[in-house]
Amino acid sequence: MQNFSANIAAGVDASGSPFSLSSGDMSRSMVYCRPDLRRAFFEKVSSELLLNGFNVVFMDSEGYSDKIELINSQKFFEYNIFDFGRNLFIPNFNAVPSDFFISSCGLGSCDFAPVLKKAFDSCGEKTFQNLFEAADRLKSGACVREDSFLAARAGRFLSLSGDIYGGYFRPFGSEAFFNSIDFSNSKLIVVNLSKDNVLDNFLLYHILERLPQDEKLFLIFNSNSDGFFPALLEKLFSKKFNFLMFSEGEKKNDNGRFSLEVEEFGGALIASFGPFKKKFFLKP
Repeated sequence: MQNFSANIAAGVDASGSPFSLSSGDMSRSMVYCRPDLRRAFFEKVSSELLLNGFNVVFMDSEGYSDKIELINSQKFFEYNIFDFGRNLFIPNFNAVPSDFFISSCGLGSCDFAPVLKKAFDSCGEKTFQNLFEAADRLKSGACVREDSFLAARAGRFLSLSGDIYGGYFRPFGSEAFFNSIDFSNSKLIVVNLSKDNVLDNFLLYHILERLPQDEKLFLIFNSNSDGFFPALLEKLFSKKFNFLMFSEGEKKNDNGRFSLEVEEFGGALIASFGPFKKKFFLKP
């Protein structure tokens, strides 16, 4: 997947010898472990990636940014912190397919979902206000009372959602984030998510759609929920990103989609990559 490659020092093996993974081995990684070990793994791996010249984008919902100064105690890399809703916003829904919008909102089985999809697909600049107006036009043009009723329900949903989530949307609100990526040197970019799964799904889709697919870019996802929204996972796999994800759940049968899987076992970690398995321990 990549020409640029680096050895990432992960810790020591059972004999006490240094244990490393190549960035190629780690290009699509899943780590299953408890939160305290997850934090230690993040600190170790992100430091090593930065030392090897990567830009690391860390999307976090558990407040790890308070550790950035500790990780950067030697001042060897630059970093930026973006808080969703403070200095990072979604400009609009233009990049989001209507099916993703509907499923992310949990509306796939709602009776007004087809009307919502029609409003979404007919709208140019996709903001909550414009989507509401599109639904209102469908209501006004409905020839059947049932269609008018469903369009009214879709409009109420969009109006209420705009009231609740409007503060997370702003024109050009993500430009500072995308402009902060700089492949001329190592850099850590932290995105503190909102902890609202619906909002975070929209932001992550927007980010995945616009991020450059560069071999020196590494994405790390740390979510407060077990598992990744399926449509987002498919989006991630459809791109040529290097990424690492964390999960507190048990290892799932993923049909070999990940290049590396790491599981916690008796205080140690077991790395599975290709036909190999290796037991190792995190060390500073």
